[in-house]
Formats: sequence, C-alpha cells, structure tokens
Amino acid sequence: TGAISITPPVGSPVQVAVTLSVTTAPSSVQTSVQPAALSFQAFVGGAAPASQSAIINSSNGIAVAWSAQASTASGGNWLSAAPASGLTPGTVFVSVNISNLVAGTYQGTITVSTPSATPTSQTISVSLTVGPAQPALLSLGSSALTFNTIVGQIPAAQIVSIGNTGSGSLNWTST
Repeated sequence: TGAISITPPVGSPVQVAVTLSVTTAPSSVQTSVQPAALSFQAFVGGAAPASQSAIINSSNGIAVAWSAQASTASGGNWLSAAPASGLTPGTVFVSVNISNLVAGTYQGTITVSTPSATPTSQTISVSLTVGPAQPALLSLGSSALTFNTIVGQIPAAQIVSIGNTGSGSLNWTST
C-alpha cells in the first residue's frame, strides 16, 4: 500500500491511495477433451462414414498447444486425426478409412497430448463396426410422375432421382 500526492498550482495537495495485490500463478492449466468416445458404422464395399469431431479446451481461456495422434489395435492404419496439432480451443476431426477392412469390429484411440497442461494426455476411444457387404439396392426419389398439359402443348420434363442405398455397383436402364 502507498499513496500518490498530487499538488495543484493553486490549492491543497490531494492524496490517492494505491494498493498492489500479487497472487501466485495457477500451478497448471487444466485441459479437457470431449467426447471421450466415438463410434462409426460402415459396410464392406460401402462409403466411409462421415468424420466426427472432438473439442479440446483449456481452463481460464489460456491457449495451450496440443497434438493428436491416432493408433489402432488391429486392421492397420484405418484411423486418422486432423489437424495433427493446434492451440486451445481447438477441434480435431476423426476419420476412418474402411477400404482395406473386412467385416468386424475395430478399436483405436486418438491420443491428445498437452505437455504444458494437466493432464498431459487424454485419449478418445474409437470403435468402428464394419458390416458385411450389402447388395446394391435401387432407390427412387419418387415413385410416380404426374404430367399436366393443355391439348397441343408438350408437358414440362420431370426428373427422377436414382440412388443406391446398398453398396457395390448398381447398373440400371430405363425404358
């Protein structure tokens, strides 16, 4: 504590009280990774499932450097995390590549390391279930078309969407 004295050219001096408080820095910054587990489903020969994300945060809004690394228990390198590093708050996108996998359940982890924070590493458990190949299955955007016109005029064209809700190739013809 102390005081500052201000003396004007005319009049009496004025005192301003000054207090300085010093606290210790926090012992460490806390980080969190959410969610702690991710689950993917796919079929042999089908499309890879969409990537999922995890959020990496730190306490008190302090920016903390992090890195993410994928590892798998079986099936090779089917799991990935991007970006591989960043600062909090951050997002890591987790993706799976099913192209070389057979039907089964696969386990992996994403390890998020934050060496300057507590805890220094956290894991996201990842489960991937690959089902057997599904036959190609034709799907239509609409099951009927209705044309309305006036005598002597050609009705407007309409579109029918054709899709494959199974996996593998789908060959089709229209008549």
